Amino acid sequence: MTATDVLLLLVLGIGYAIVCRLAPLARCRRCAGTGADLHHYHPPNIPLCAVRRCRRCRGTGLRPRLGARLLGTARRPDDR
Repeated sequence: MTATDVLLLLVLGIGYAIVCRLAPLARCRRCAGTGADLHHYHPPNIPLCAVRRCRRCRGTGLRPRLGARLLGTARRPDDR
């Protein structure tokens, strides 16, 4: 690795750390931020009676970023 590569990685790492500090929560990838479990198949001719909460984000639609968890700044959205 050249000095330019190391400097680029350092700048990207610092930038990601700043993003994790300012916005430690991101949209849940499993439910796309809706909070509803969209991975269960429902046939089109049967009406949907109830929508399940997403297990990964606990129905909030948000999840802690990996970098925020590593920095220790992340809290679950439902933690008070």
